[in-house]
Amino acid sequence: MRGRADVLRPAAWIALIEFTGTLVIVGHCAAGLVEALRSRNPAAVRLLVIEGSLWGLSLKTAASLLKTIEVHSWEQIAAFTAILALRTLVKRVMTWEKAHLRLQRSRITGYAAGLSERRTFLRH
Repeated sequence: MRGRADVLRPAAWIALIEFTGTLVIVGHCAAGLVEALRSRNPAAVRLLVIEGSLWGLSLKTAASLLKTIEVHSWEQIAAFTAILALRTLVKRVMTWEKAHLRLQRSRITGYAAGLSERRTFLRH
């Protein structure tokens, strides 16, 4: 019966959420490695890793917020604030990079489509 009671504890759920965030990040990095070997498209690889990192960091931030329930001292509050600030900064930088990469990819795709249309026009 003790094993079942341990699963219902909030600490177990917090650890599971944090571990899931780690798995999401590692999984997207592995997928990025496969994509890099397969397509050799650095922008696609970076997008894949950034998207996974954003999802994983969101889960890890949620776990950190849940841990604050057990915050009892000013040192713990300061540590939580520092962790949240760093994760927020990293997430904002990655969101900016993601938007930049998507814009870059749309410009390349639009340029390639324009070349394709010109080639078709010149053939006829």
